[in-house]
Amino acid sequence: MRLVERYQEAARTMIAAARGFVAQTALFGDTSVEVFHDGLRGLMSLGGPARSEPGGSQAG
Repeated sequence: MRLVERYQEAARTMIAAARGFVAQTALFGDTSVEVFHDGLRGLMSLGGPARSEPGGSQAG
């Protein structure tokens, strides 16, 4: 996967998270930005299983 595609995936994820924050605020009232910040930071720091890349090795 090319580097540009990885940035596009990250950008889409960030936009989706921001939209979710806006929707939550509209539905449930005032929501602390700190809660959003801490939750997003926690999600981004989680290590997930590595996706196999086309043509790459699948050691594991």
